[in-house]
Amino acid sequence: MTQFVRGALDPGAQEPGRASSSSPAIRAPSCRRSSTCTIAPGVGAEVIAGSTRLKAGTATKMVLNMLTTGAMVRIGKTYGNLMVDVQTGSEKLKDRARRIVNIVTGLDYEEADQLLQARRSGT
Repeated sequence: MTQFVRGALDPGAQEPGRASSSSPAIRAPSCRRSSTCTIAPGVGAEVIAGSTRLKAGTATKMVLNMLTTGAMVRIGKTYGNLMVDVQTGSEKLKDRARRIVNIVTGLDYEEADQLLQARRSGT
C-alpha cells in the first residue's frame, strides 16, 4: 500500500464503520457479521514484472463498481436493471431519461420527452 493510500485511510480508522489501513485490502463497513470486513481479491502475478498496479488497479475498480452498484440498488435509484434517478444536466442525459421513460412506460420518444418536460417545469 502506498503512503498516500495509508494516509487517506488512517484518519478513518478512528471512527467505527470507517476504512482502516491495517490491511492492504479494501474494508467494507456494510458487513453484517462485524463492523468491518476485508475484501481482498486475489489478483495473482502481474503480466509485466514490476508493474504493481496493473491487476491491482483493475481489481480495485471492479470491487468499487460492485459496491457502488449495490448501494444504488439498495437506496432505490434503480428500476430493474435501469438507473432511474438520472440528473438531466446535458442533452446526452436528457436522451437517456427519455429512453428510460420509454422502456418503463411504453410511451413513444416524444411523449416521454413531454412527460419529462412537464415534470421539470412542475406542471
